Amino acid sequence: MEILDTLLHRRSIRSFTGGGIPRETVEALLVAGMSGPAGKGKKPWRFVVVEDSETISRLAQARDPKQKLFDTASLVIAVFGDPSIADTWVEDCSVAMTNMHLAADALGLGSCWVQVRMRTTADGTPSGDYVSRILDAPEGLSLEAMLVVGNICEHPAPHTAADIDMSLVSWESF
Repeated sequence: MEILDTLLHRRSIRSFTGGGIPRETVEALLVAGMSGPAGKGKKPWRFVVVEDSETISRLAQARDPKQKLFDTASLVIAVFGDPSIADTWVEDCSVAMTNMHLAADALGLGSCWVQVRMRTTADGTPSGDYVSRILDAPEGLSLEAMLVVGNICEHPAPHTAADIDMSLVSWESF
């Protein structure tokens, strides 16, 4: 099955060659993100695409320690959720992140999910607040995560079905 191959092939990439990514490719990532299911179809996500290298460098400081993978990234997609739209915003934004993560691999790009919800900067500032200030996010939005995207330096070997730990599965009950 093609989707299983995609799932096994996708790996978190933390080193990139630099260089830009065509606008139509970035838009394909966004379409993938917004095509996922959302609780009651409410779609509480909001995306900010950052291509400016100075802003990307500032976003690297959102977590302690500084995230070095931002140094060679082509772009960052910050995924915000609006809790006033749906109480499922965390799950909905996570699905959007996953879809973009998978689409990046399918498009020949590398990506890495950088968790910011419930994280802090070096000085203890909540990471979401820090990023919200940099990106001038409207009041009421909460940052779920950032997807760091770039051109792949090296793609690790894909996972295989043998890598899956089936001992984590119970049938009918624990």
